[in-house]
Amino acid sequence: MKAGSIKVLGRVGLMVLMLAAVASAAVACGRGHHHRHHGDMSPEAMERRALDRVGWVLDDIDATDKQRQAIEGQVKTMLPKAMDMRATMEPRREALVQELLSGKPNAQKVRGMVDEASVDMTAFAHQMLDEALVAHAVLNKAQRAELAERFEMPQREWEGGWMVNAAVGRVLDKFDASDAQSELVLSHVDQLETEIPGLMKVRHEARAEFVAQLRSDKPDAQRLHQLIDQTAATYTEAAHKVAGAAVEIGATLTTEQRSMIQEKIAERRGRK
Repeated sequence: MKAGSIKVLGRVGLMVLMLAAVASAAVACGRGHHHRHHGDMSPEAMERRALDRVGWVLDDIDATDKQRQAIEGQVKTMLPKAMDMRATMEPRREALVQELLSGKPNAQKVRGMVDEASVDMTAFAHQMLDEALVAHAVLNKAQRAELAERFEMPQREWEGGWMVNAAVGRVLDKFDASDAQSELVLSHVDQLETEIPGLMKVRHEARAEFVAQLRSDKPDAQRLHQLIDQTAATYTEAAHKVAGAAVEIGATLTTEQRSMIQEKIAERRGRK
């Protein structure tokens, strides 16, 4: 391997990981971390887990029995929809990765995959908002203020992806990227990294407005639905850029490199 290539391959690795993350990036406005064992849980167990977590919050805000009954009913209504949505994500990620590793990824097809995921997740976010507004009406002013404090968070500044690059470089240093591949990846990563501060700002501002509305006695439902659409559009646009970069890079991967990526994906899947 050429001298100084670890940093380059770290960024190659970052882009390789992006191949699998494009679908998630499309719905980043509403994404959350998934614990590996959730996929093995029964619907009943997941319902108990969700109700337990909601119960902890209701305990903290001294919810009445009537409030508990109303909000737990909402959880039971929305959970099957959330599970259905979650069930669609894995096959979508799989289809996306397979297309990107096909040797000749179709940019239009990949863009369509991103759009499809974004539309479905945005629609789900609107459903969640409607339920949240119902719950908002059930709570009193002091309870809403306490919940608002839970959701408030300071704006973080983007510190750069050097830690990610270093970690990925250590894991994927066996990729013998050509000079042309390295140059292509570096140019895309540098460009995509410039997008991150703006995305973080959009996310922070959207969250701040949601919190302000949560404190209000009469939140503006129309404005909140508009905010979901605006945030989703911003993140979907960013996902298109990632997808475009992934398609271009995917087309340059050698058969050996694609096989190594497939093996790594299979290995990770086997550990779930």
